[in-house]
Amino acid sequence: MKSESSTEKLTGRLAGGYRDLEVYKDAELQESTHWIRTAFACSYLTKAVATEFAAQADSIGRMLNKMISKHEQFCHSKGS
Repeated sequence: MKSESSTEKLTGRLAGGYRDLEVYKDAELQESTHWIRTAFACSYLTKAVATEFAAQADSIGRMLNKMISKHEQFCHSKGS
């Protein structure tokens, strides 16, 4: 049975962390969306402002998805 190198172990832990980050990102986006809708329902935001905020939140979510899916580009070993 092959033993994992320390780099392989670290990479596995980082990958797990990024999966956790994706779940966290989705939860944060859902919460933001909830509060945008709540603010609109309570007349704190106009429909135009609420729509713009929701679009910005979706855009940020897409950017984070791209960063999470390409996390290898941000993780480098000391020797690289």
